[in-house]
Amino acid sequence: MRSMAPATTAHALLAEAAHNEFLAELLERMYNQVLRLWYVGLHRVGRLPEAIAEHHELVNAIAARDADGAEAVMRRHVAGFEKEFLKVV
Repeated sequence: MRSMAPATTAHALLAEAAHNEFLAELLERMYNQVLRLWYVGLHRVGRLPEAIAEHHELVNAIAARDADGAEAVMRRHVAGFEKEFLKVV
């Protein structure tokens, strides 16, 4: 079974870099819920390569100070996760 640790670390680092305490707290609460689903079946969803690519795209957009690009990637990332999440629940 794949680990959620890389994604969790990436999300925490992005929240920290954004100096966004609300986002950090939200991600922690979501992580606790998603972890349960991960073990139930979310880890079998085939979207992992896309999610990893989105993490890279997001970091690149942030490094380039491309707020619109970062927002677009985040929206795609969250929507993709939501779609896969709903398949499991």
